[in-house]
Amino acid sequence: MRFKEPYIIFRKTLQSGKKIYYVSFYDANGKRRQLSTGQRRKSFAEQIAVKLYFEGKFYPNLPNQLLSSGQNSILQPDLNISNSHANLPSYPTFSEYTIDWFDYDKCDYIREKLVHGFHYTPNHAYRMKEYLNIRVTPFFGPYRINEIDEFIVEKFIEKLKLEEHLSNSTINNSIKILKVILGYAFRKNDIPVDIAKKIKYLKNDSCTRGIFTNEEAEELFSISRVPELWKGNFTYYLMNYLSGHTGMRFGEVQALHLSSVFEDHILVRHSWDEKFGLKDTKNHKERTVPISKDLYLLLQNLSKNHTEGEYVFSFKNGKTPACRHDMYRLLKHALNGIGISDAEIKERHLSFHSWRHFYNSKLINSGVPKSIVQSIIGHVNDDSMTDHYTHVSIDEQKSVLGLL
Repeated sequence: MRFKEPYIIFRKTLQSGKKIYYVSFYDANGKRRQLSTGQRRKSFAEQIAVKLYFEGKFYPNLPNQLLSSGQNSILQPDLNISNSHANLPSYPTFSEYTIDWFDYDKCDYIREKLVHGFHYTPNHAYRMKEYLNIRVTPFFGPYRINEIDEFIVEKFIEKLKLEEHLSNSTINNSIKILKVILGYAFRKNDIPVDIAKKIKYLKNDSCTRGIFTNEEAEELFSISRVPELWKGNFTYYLMNYLSGHTGMRFGEVQALHLSSVFEDHILVRHSWDEKFGLKDTKNHKERTVPISKDLYLLLQNLSKNHTEGEYVFSFKNGKTPACRHDMYRLLKHALNGIGISDAEIKERHLSFHSWRHFYNSKLINSGVPKSIVQSIIGHVNDDSMTDHYTHVSIDEQKSVLGLL
């Protein structure tokens, strides 16, 4: 029998019907031995096996010449399993282990990511901390980190699915956090088994964002209907109009400064977060988007009287951006006004982000080259495409203006 590992763990059914995990190994004399771990959970059995192995209690498949040499340098193992089990290290609970996790200034995992050149923003850390505190820790908190195995994780998934009725994509967010924490714990030798590799994501059931039709866009963008559909609020009307004609994300529209608005294009530099304020764009890159002369004049006119700041879309003289919640409430009112009910909004998954899909689809369906589309949209899938479209000029981008 050839071992790829220094030992093999397998389950054996006893006469009593109880299923116990055993460990199979070679002793110091090269003889294959089997030993009961007394455990019904594989992760516990693996912990015992790992400890015994590192204590030199059993060995990998030894070379024949070593066995025949009569060397006595390898001592006979003491296979007192009860003593070995009693000496297992004490592990912290999940709550204790994760007390500083995703705290931006305290978390060792985040510090390592930043040192290795990865982007990890305070905003992302805050979102992960929320998921950890709301979903993950309430379930796993009392468990010691070495006790968590795929069977316990399966119970966690069942709870979220059957009791809380969460979608697979929402549950996958919690699974991702758990895998990150347990994977890190294994790499740091804080747990003996890489349980993160055994945890599987659920099938993705995320919904495709809806897209407005051309007819709906014409109604929503009709200047004559601003008083009716948008309650006369030209700021929120223009935020939607801008996204429908540039594909800018809502946070990017919020963060727009007057200094980034030029006669034929906008320089998208930042995004806005309600909690953390200005931050990088989603892909951490600046980009240009072409605009018409008419749109340029509308943006200039909207912000010309701002005296306290440069935010184009602001109700506080440019000091802070317009509110996300109020904009969504008014967009819903406008959609209702053109005959789209709340039920249809939900069924079609319509939102402000739908303007981004509307604009993207408009360009693609008009035959605009992929490199130009991605340079404007700022949605990059690989580095080679990034390198390719970095050199797309504003004149090439402006060729799309007539399509809208």
